[in-house]
Order: sequence, then structure tokens, then C-alpha cells
Amino acid sequence: LVVIVRYIFEGDLFAYNEWLLMICFWLFFMGGALGTYDGSHINADLLDYVTENERLKWLRKLVVILIEVIVSVALVYWAVLMIYDEIESYPNWAVTPALKIPFLIPRMGILVGLLMMSFYSALHLYALIKTRPRAVQAVAD
Repeated sequence: LVVIVRYIFEGDLFAYNEWLLMICFWLFFMGGALGTYDGSHINADLLDYVTENERLKWLRKLVVILIEVIVSVALVYWAVLMIYDEIESYPNWAVTPALKIPFLIPRMGILVGLLMMSFYSALHLYALIKTRPRAVQAVAD
């Protein structure tokens, strides 16, 4: 894009890397939230292919999603601390060198994305607990 604008249209995208970085942060974390929503993130769960035991598959999935919820909630906590720290230093906000875009903008993208990931992980955990396989229900009853 920069080459096209610069050499074909003879224009200049002054400090394009600064606003491009802001967009990339938001897209990266929104993509992570979408992957959590769909369950389409990369995983290496070979246990589903090795065993036919529904109870074992359900327990593995429960442990994985529980760890995911714990980690994502911890990350949300740290993201909130990061935002608080940024807001606390208000007159002296960290900004980009050329366009003076506050770093609060990409950091908000981090917080929003992590909040959505935590919400969807917790939702998947709730749905998994509510829809136990018959073998697990028989043991619980």
C-alpha cells in the first residue's frame, strides 16, 4: 500500500506505521475473541482421537476450558491495571512520536479483546457443565 501511494500516486503516508499499529492491535485481539467464540483456535488435543471414553473426553475438555478461564481472567485483571496506570498518568500520557496518538487506544483494544475472550471462555465452560454426557450424568446421579 505504501509503495503504491508513494510511487504511483506520488503521495506520502506520513507516519503510517503509527496508525497501522493501532489498527493491528485491535484486529489481533478481536480476532482472538472471535477464535474463542468459535472455538477455532489452534489446539493439539489428540485424546479425542485416541479414546472412545466419553467421560474422559468431557473431563479433558472441562480441565482445558477451566484453565482457559483462569488464565483469561488473570489477563483481564492485568489489562485493567495497565489501563488504570495509563489513565493515572493523564497529562503525561505515552504517545506515538509523530502523530501523538495516545497508547491508551491500542491498550483499550487489548482490554476489550481479553474481556470478550474471558466472557466466551466462561460461556463455553457453563455450556459444557450443563451438557454433560450420559456416562458423566450417571456417575453424578
